[in-house]
Amino acid sequence: MPRRLALLVTACAIALILAECVARGVFFIDDPFFNRPVDRRNRLAVYAGAAYDVDLLFRELGQASQVAYAPYTLWRRRPFQGTLVNVAPNGERRTVQGEAPADAPEIWLFGGSTMWGTGVPDQETIPSLLAAQLDRERHVRARVRNLGEKGYVSTQELIRLTQELAQGNRPNAVIFYDGWNDVLCALAWPEERGAHFGLDRIRDRLEGRGGILRWIQSSGLYRATHWALWQLSSRWNGATEPLPSNEVKRLGEQAADVWIANYDLVAALGKKYGFVPVFTWQPAHFEDTVRLGPFGDRVVTGQSMRDAYAQARARFTDAPSAGRSLHDLSNVFDGLDRPVFIDAIHTAGPGNERIAVAMLQALRQDACREQPAEGALAALCDER
Repeated sequence: MPRRLALLVTACAIALILAECVARGVFFIDDPFFNRPVDRRNRLAVYAGAAYDVDLLFRELGQASQVAYAPYTLWRRRPFQGTLVNVAPNGERRTVQGEAPADAPEIWLFGGSTMWGTGVPDQETIPSLLAAQLDRERHVRARVRNLGEKGYVSTQELIRLTQELAQGNRPNAVIFYDGWNDVLCALAWPEERGAHFGLDRIRDRLEGRGGILRWIQSSGLYRATHWALWQLSSRWNGATEPLPSNEVKRLGEQAADVWIANYDLVAALGKKYGFVPVFTWQPAHFEDTVRLGPFGDRVVTGQSMRDAYAQARARFTDAPSAGRSLHDLSNVFDGLDRPVFIDAIHTAGPGNERIAVAMLQALRQDACREQPAEGALAALCDER
């Protein structure tokens, strides 16, 4: 009997180890090994007629999603080289642009995954399309940098800007493209003003909380089970109750206040270092039944997100009266009769092109108001 029990325990232990290895393999082995698409969004109508291999695009996007720790901003992409997606050793997504002259204006673009270019190849990111717009419409060959990163909120972008300035780098203009991440983090972590993604995990690790729980959560079996349960629950529209309306209003306004405060800081830096700040608020596509997350143990409903987003937008539209220039791109797709969204926030190439056109208009408006008709941005102010 003891021998049989020992054999049973040994067999169970071996089975668990094998199951753990398989679960970890599912998460860490490259998807091309399984010869299957990595993202169901690659079948959306918005990609019909694409001039590139959409399956390859989403495989490379998945492979390029790995991040490394970055001081103060917390994470940054690892280098990646592919056919359609490329990330430099410094973590920046490749911007497709022509060779710029020595005196070309330098324009930095900040944002989350929408700015980085989730869902599009290098040539269809917002920075690449803005560079093309500058060249085609204004005959300006600029050096455009894509400083977007997945999950970043505007405060992380502000920190990244100060890091670049501290290294002696100088832009002529900076463009921030925000909204979704700032509002979503406000709803997911209402106890922290100006929260960022992963707040609870990072906080708990630093404060030494839940060591055993973290160890369990790091296992492949836990992650596989958690993923499977989430996939099943996300197909169910019954629902997590939305936050009370007064709490949604407060958190939406709080997110806008943080964004506006970050604009004021960037504007002050612009006066000190001689660049034009441009802040833009991104469009979004809402579905009330969608459940967002999970964020730790929290789930945010689509209805709460929609209402908080509207509150934030209403809040910052009053800000220009205080001398601020904040550009609302929420309605940039009005009148467009083709699909552009691949999910609630990310847009494919045609959508990004429309956003790039709107950004160029916002840049011209701010540059030609603040800049004299000379210098690196002077060509933007020419009437043509």
